[in-house]
Amino acid sequence: MVNSTKFLGLTLDNTLSCRPHIDTVAPKLSLAGFALRIVKPLLSPESLRMVYFSYFHSIMTYGIIFWGNSCHSNVTFRLQKRVIRIITGIRNRVLAENISGHSKYYHCSHSMYCRFYFL
Repeated sequence: MVNSTKFLGLTLDNTLSCRPHIDTVAPKLSLAGFALRIVKPLLSPESLRMVYFSYFHSIMTYGIIFWGNSCHSNVTFRLQKRVIRIITGIRNRVLAENISGHSKYYHCSHSMYCRFYFL
């Protein structure tokens, strides 16, 4: 019996849980965060923002309507907070509520499915 399948880029298991998809997306997002940390000293803030949206944000938002409300989605949103901290230079000890002062906090139209930080 097949435990999980990949359909249109979304990995689902036999109980229609999104955990396998999040487990495959999290390493990609972590790698994107590492790449952003490496190129940060070399790029202007506008270019860094462009890299964020083209690399990290595109991976994260693909299929979010299906997995964004999952109880496991906090893994991806923590990675997003980490990347926003890297881009803005905010230290780890600063509360997450204060990140919104440095970047524009945006709830998408399906606010129960996603939490995004737009720079």
